[in-house]
Amino acid sequence: WSFVDMGSTGALNSDVAIGNGKNDGKMRVYVANSNARVREFDYNSGVWTSTTIWTGTGDDNTILRKVCIGDGRNDATYRVYTGGANGRFYETWYNTVSSTWTTSLTTATGGGNITGLVMGNGRNDVAPTNRLYTCGSDDRVNEYSYSGGWTKTSMVNTDLFALTISPRAIGLGAGRNDGVQRLYVACNDRHVYEYTGSTGLTVYTKVDCGAVSSGTNDLYSIEVGEGRIAGTTSIFVTCQDKHTYELYWNTSAYVITDLGATNDIVNETFAGDGRNDGDRHLYGAGKDNYLYEFTYY
Repeated sequence: WSFVDMGSTGALNSDVAIGNGKNDGKMRVYVANSNARVREFDYNSGVWTSTTIWTGTGDDNTILRKVCIGDGRNDATYRVYTGGANGRFYETWYNTVSSTWTTSLTTATGGGNITGLVMGNGRNDVAPTNRLYTCGSDDRVNEYSYSGGWTKTSMVNTDLFALTISPRAIGLGAGRNDGVQRLYVACNDRHVYEYTGSTGLTVYTKVDCGAVSSGTNDLYSIEVGEGRIAGTTSIFVTCQDKHTYELYWNTSAYVITDLGATNDIVNETFAGDGRNDGDRHLYGAGKDNYLYEFTYY
């Protein structure tokens, strides 16, 4: 493995995303950091260059916890979305005419850190409609839809608040491999909860996927991606016990498998073919500054 220093963002990096942020067909890297900045990294002729595309000031001078890129307004335009420790999330887009970035405060979530941010067709609309989903220290899962403006819905059946359970991370994907998009929320009670939505409804069906470890261990991250069987999806979570776990659907229930321990807690995981060898790999970024690779044989 070789590593390349892409450059500094000037502060602790909280999250990273890759996408077509400028809508020109080119993939770039976007990083959210603890100094309320979003930085874009662009690769040209063997060299990485970086630009700050937004800096929060005043009440928006906050730690940016999460970043994602997608067509949040369903207008075929990709934008950069970030969630802050102040409980707000922001939308940043690139103006191809003026060659400038613009950022707007989308809405407040109701308080607390945003610990998870994901975009997708969570209601499984026949005409696929992207929505933004956040979770955080307000102990709720919130859904945001755009139609001339952003509307927030505190999803029915996301009763984590009532149960005093705090969500740590959120993912979205066809976790049961049936073509249905579902939300998966990793929480501080060691459990992963699944939410299934349907067209036109804000009531989500909730399923407890199970506890991934014993004791009082907290969960840190979640990834929905290709798992042990080629072409199928699994859910991966990391835990305070320094173990990484895989949940996969086996006809009628989720089976939980311990993938093993690392030297320290893993903060984030990503599934992909990192070796370009056609195999399925899972990568974890550890608190000990190491990158871990899990491979299923």
